[in-house]
Amino acid sequence: MPASPSTIFAAPFRSRGPDVYREEIPEVVSTVISLRNDPSSDPKQNHTDLVSLALTSRQFLDPALNALWAVQRSPYAFLRCFPEDAIRLDRRNASLLRPILPSDWTRPSFYTHRIRDFQSNRLFNDPSVLVALVLSSPNGDILFPALQALTWGVGHVSDEAAAACIHVFLPRTLRYLKIESSHYYLASLLPSLPAKLPSLQQLVIKTASVPLKLTLPCTSALIERLQNCALTSLELNILQWEDLMHLSRLDNLRSLTIQEFHGEHDASGVDVSASFPALQTLSIAGCQIQDMTRLLESADPEIFGPQVIHLELRPGANLEAEIPALFETLVSHCKQSQLVDLRTIFSVGTRYPSRGTQWARVPLAALQHLSILYNLRKLTISGPGGFELTDAALGLFLESCSNLEELCLVEPSPLYPTLQPTLTLAALRDAVANCPQLRVFGASIDTRFDLPALPATATATRTAAAIAPKTLEFQVYNSTMGTRDVTRVARFLSNLDRSVVLKADQKEDLEFWNQGWRKVAELLPEFLAVREEERVRWSGGN
Repeated sequence: MPASPSTIFAAPFRSRGPDVYREEIPEVVSTVISLRNDPSSDPKQNHTDLVSLALTSRQFLDPALNALWAVQRSPYAFLRCFPEDAIRLDRRNASLLRPILPSDWTRPSFYTHRIRDFQSNRLFNDPSVLVALVLSSPNGDILFPALQALTWGVGHVSDEAAAACIHVFLPRTLRYLKIESSHYYLASLLPSLPAKLPSLQQLVIKTASVPLKLTLPCTSALIERLQNCALTSLELNILQWEDLMHLSRLDNLRSLTIQEFHGEHDASGVDVSASFPALQTLSIAGCQIQDMTRLLESADPEIFGPQVIHLELRPGANLEAEIPALFETLVSHCKQSQLVDLRTIFSVGTRYPSRGTQWARVPLAALQHLSILYNLRKLTISGPGGFELTDAALGLFLESCSNLEELCLVEPSPLYPTLQPTLTLAALRDAVANCPQLRVFGASIDTRFDLPALPATATATRTAAAIAPKTLEFQVYNSTMGTRDVTRVARFLSNLDRSVVLKADQKEDLEFWNQGWRKVAELLPEFLAVREEERVRWSGGN
């Protein structure tokens, strides 16, 4: 007779002493807390569960409180710990009623060391509150001694006296810092950060509307002092070209984002031959295509090997020559085997070109240069005039880049008749046939031509193997379709070796989505359901 479950589980536990349980309790408690503090769950329910756990036993008290206090998106909960006759609170402001006494810190001190992530807000608009807290704090000149992440936002602290109090939120344990402010004092603080924050790993600086003549020298001084810092991620809203030379020498920098460059690029004055030895993600916007090309020319292809490159560049007068030159330089000055995600947006500064404006199309040579990036997984290219691209040319490119998982060729609005799509549904068919892992395809499609035939192996493979097809997200940009084409296009999409999900360009207003494609999106699920029934029937109902 088999043993009962109670017998099976009881025997091992009877042989273990109480000391073993004592060692396992922290691990069990940690697991329970993490399950009740799931970011994907309802925050209110998480809060209720953690409070209940804290009240259950002493073993859960500290871990539950640590989870409850770890992230503070405002100082409201912290300030509520002080006596009501000391600080008056409402929804948006805090005001000081009397001086803060050492005895007032008894309750707040129980929580300050639990706060790991803090974001300032308008409750600190009254500088007297911050000053009083700093002068009376038992932690010296630091309010939250174990803080690891700080976000200091725009308009949250406008008074210079209050802005100066940011020092009390900068413990040496800080790893993430985001400063987003229009106050010059905060910009002037930048050069001192590397010495104050030896553990800093991620830094985001957005000095909105501060005069450039004041902030650029501070930013340059900051970058020069980053050499001995363990910084792994840096995001700046504006940078001078020459400062890139210092950044390219940072051995630990893995992610770099620059939203705008200031000044003219001097090809002889900006040398990045140090080439960011550890860089994995590079995101640059706000410069001319030619400037970016000259910058890449100085990179060492033996060192420069980011996995992700996102560029948003302004085209010059000769777009047809500039874009191929950019891509040719890019592939020849980086480790081709490491680049897996390339996104290039050629922006003219407005959403749509004005009526009558003629923009050159992105030439075919641009894709030809990229075809040697055999490990490329994600590719997005967008130009103001669309593409000089045919189904056959795209098919040749896809044969070389068969590892693609996402391909988005974004074109401008259909409001301008001179910017019509040049691809047909044959491009989608070839993309599915050549790229087995493709899950996102975005393009402008003209369906007014005869629909292409599907490969003979497609239906045979699907019905014989009876395997559920992979999902393909088909993003439709300003595509042309007549009302008579709706049914046949929906049937064509349902017969691909993918379960197609039709989506409009996420950045476009749905009102501009072609009415025909809207009807296709409504019909497609019915055709896919019929195909699924056929697949189940071929598989014997399994």
